[in-house]
Amino acid sequence: MDKCNFKQGPLPECAPLALAQTPMQQSSEPAYDKRMALARGTLFPGLDLPFMNMVNKPGDLSTPLCELMARYTCMINREISIYLSRSGEVLDITVGALDSVELKDMRRRRNVKRLSMVRCIHTHPGGDAHLSDVDLSSLRSMRFDAMAAVGAQDGKATGIQAAFLGEVVGGVNRVLLTDVIPTYKIPQRGWMEAIERADSDVMKGVSTSTQEERERAYLVGLDSDRSLDELARLADTAGAVVVG
Repeated sequence: MDKCNFKQGPLPECAPLALAQTPMQQSSEPAYDKRMALARGTLFPGLDLPFMNMVNKPGDLSTPLCELMARYTCMINREISIYLSRSGEVLDITVGALDSVELKDMRRRRNVKRLSMVRCIHTHPGGDAHLSDVDLSSLRSMRFDAMAAVGAQDGKATGIQAAFLGEVVGGVNRVLLTDVIPTYKIPQRGWMEAIERADSDVMKGVSTSTQEERERAYLVGLDSDRSLDELARLADTAGAVVVG
């Protein structure tokens, strides 16, 4: 270090000193949509830079969601959870700790007895895709359409397991578990059908007094049958029973 003069610094060899400047990010910078942001690793195109000598390529958009979640989980060694609506819209992305992630209450129905119309997919660092007792307890309490766990190890998804709610037995909804399967073998249609069955099964076995608490709605349309269909969907979302 004594070899360097006052205009130099060790790197460890002597080199000219430099004045570092940090540019301010533009507040009006365009943003990626949620799906693109997940694939690129950032919300802002201006920050879409190489990380650990890896460059995000456009082809990453074709990578299944579970594989992307597993990849980023292994990079940061943290659990990641994603909420999806029934239509497939990404509602929320949360990064948690090594062995847990905070699950937010984002019900899309007012009736807390019915399913929330939200699916929760989260990762398990370490590779174990089996749903834990805590996961199943959250499925019951949050009334998720489905709860799924993706095992993540060595940058890849090791498998996935899903769970759905069933009818009430002894005052508690049964939980229907799938086997752990490779993510590329997910039976998309079968699991969506399981959600549809769960939507009606969760109210089976509920006491009559509890069922009667559901709101009733009469639909009145002024222009077309289409407006009645839209009103019916809104009533269902609100947890009401259409009686006329």
